[in-house]
Amino acid sequence: MGPRRAEGARLEQDTTGDDDWGTACSAPCDKQLSTAYWYRIAGGGLRTSSQFSLHGEAGARKTLRVSPASTGWFIAGVVAAPVGGVVA
Repeated sequence: MGPRRAEGARLEQDTTGDDDWGTACSAPCDKQLSTAYWYRIAGGGLRTSSQFSLHGEAGARKTLRVSPASTGWFIAGVVAAPVGGVVA
C-alpha cells in the first residue's frame, strides 16, 4: 500500500511545563513555532508520542514526519514546523 494521510493528527505544545497540552497546529501545518516549549504528536488515530523539543536557528525550517508505531506506515500528513521566535 502507498502512503496515507493522518487525518486529525496534531502537534501539541506544553507552554506551562505542567503537562498542560494544547494544539499548536493540525496537519498539514506550516507555522512558526518556539524552541522554548515541549511538543508531542497526538490525534488522527495515532498513539500520542513522547514529548520532544524543537532545535534550530531562527528562521530555520524543520519538517516532522509521523509514522504510527503500530503499523510502520508513512503518514503523508506532514507537519512542517519552521523554527523561530515565540508565536503571539
